[in-house]
Amino acid sequence: MKHCTVFALVLVFGFLWNCDYSRAAVEPLKPGKFQHMPYAEKECDSCHRSDQPGAKDLVSDTPDLCYNCHDAYDGEFMHSPSSLGECLICHNAHESDQRFLLNEKEPDLCYLCHDQIEGLMTDKRNSTHAPAVDNCTACHNPHVSEVGSTLLKEQVKPLCTGCHAKEGIDLPVDINGVAYKHGPLETDSSCLHCHDPHATIFENHLLAEPMDLCLQCHNQEVVAYDGSALADIDKLLQENKFHHGPIKEKNCSGCHSPHGSDYYRILVSDYPKKFYTDTFNADDYKLCFSCHESTLLKDRETTTLTNFRDGDRNLHYLHVNREKKGRTCRACHEVHASNHFNHIRDEVPFGKINWPLPLKYQPVYTDTKSGEPCSDPSDTCVKTGGSCVACHARKAYDNRAK
Repeated sequence: MKHCTVFALVLVFGFLWNCDYSRAAVEPLKPGKFQHMPYAEKECDSCHRSDQPGAKDLVSDTPDLCYNCHDAYDGEFMHSPSSLGECLICHNAHESDQRFLLNEKEPDLCYLCHDQIEGLMTDKRNSTHAPAVDNCTACHNPHVSEVGSTLLKEQVKPLCTGCHAKEGIDLPVDINGVAYKHGPLETDSSCLHCHDPHATIFENHLLAEPMDLCLQCHNQEVVAYDGSALADIDKLLQENKFHHGPIKEKNCSGCHSPHGSDYYRILVSDYPKKFYTDTFNADDYKLCFSCHESTLLKDRETTTLTNFRDGDRNLHYLHVNREKKGRTCRACHEVHASNHFNHIRDEVPFGKINWPLPLKYQPVYTDTKSGEPCSDPSDTCVKTGGSCVACHARKAYDNRAK
């Protein structure tokens, strides 16, 4: 029986010796990568009164105890743990594997309170903003801010542009140097009018689909950055059934730069801003010719480039390509939407007083079988011309070959 007892003890001892948890129990804990200096130098009496320190024998309460060595945080906008003196919610008083003796790494520490942001950042459907993935303090001060309640390190625009410049992530334009600025970027919210700084399901961290986002502001008359009045685009689109191609594609940035531009109306390229031009230059229409054929304005005669012709006489050339008082695109076309084919305008603001000059455009339809006029568009009742009256007495054109 004695031999059996010894044998059993040997088995138990061998089992324990080979178990990882039994070794861990007797091995000392590894010190944290970062140590609080009083703790590292065994100066326990810096914070504790007794020889057997614990949470109950602190020299004074936090944050006053911390402020014996660290500068006190004070400002208009305080992070709640800081304003309440709860330093130990975020920091370990002795040691940590995280810098600044944090209790957890970023962003897990922040997520302990900010669970809604965690939901955004961990939703696999979302596109995440790189700094927000693992470095909350790239944008936020964890203690105090002079900027606002979101505890940003500085105002939105310099914060965003400074980081983009530092990381070599170029913006489409120099938003501070452009001649025509997009109004929202000049407000305190700046970039945050359109972008979510954490995560979103939309491309480029937008707050909504691009056109829907634009119409959140342009659903009323707007005063532009230069003081000019802009139309209610949402109303314009609802009241006019023929939408320009970029509008149909919901691509406002096809023509406009949302960050600002050196071109009038924050356009992405050249487009005449006046009714008349004194000299014709095709380069003045680069925006239009990024989609349309430039020969539209260069060929005196055509039967293919445009239906705005009288026989083969190109009426675009006639109106635009002139040495004096050449009409620009805006003279006849509404670039967003119209109730007429080819975006013909009902009226155009004319002169300094923006007199609504009516065009009174009338389309002409012809039955392709009989050659007789018709009024109900169909496969056989097609548009063959039209007429208008504005700059001149009513004149008509017929684009059928003569």
